[in-house]
Amino acid sequence: MSLRLSVGDTPGDVRRALADMRGAMLACGCPVSVCDRLEIVLAEALNNVVEHALSGCESGTISLLLRCRDGRVRAELRDRGTALPDRRIPDAVLPDPNVPIAELPEGGFGWFLIRALTDNVEYTRCDGENRLLLELALDSGRV
Repeated sequence: MSLRLSVGDTPGDVRRALADMRGAMLACGCPVSVCDRLEIVLAEALNNVVEHALSGCESGTISLLLRCRDGRVRAELRDRGTALPDRRIPDAVLPDPNVPIAELPEGGFGWFLIRALTDNVEYTRCDGENRLLLELALDSGRV
């Protein structure tokens, strides 16, 4: 199975793309648990691109290519927005949850979730383009 989506630069565009992805994956027989993980991972990644990489751009799109084969789901995101700081994926450090709710950071959980729910994450910047590869095993046993 292969699915290519062009995702716009708004939260609504991200929600529509996630719904399209989920529908296509379920129609191909992908396990619900994998669809759930993939939806969380892609929601975090796509929203990061919209909020950070494409912020300040007049308009932008994200290319999303999903492939299922050899027992794995591979999602590749590409955009022409701002590069990640230091051109690398941020550390996946979970903020301290043992603080009062008012002191919890607004962000900081996304990369932790992405890394915790995937089997492989790779980022490159090439020719002015961000490329994020996310891989999940279809039978990893994760919930």
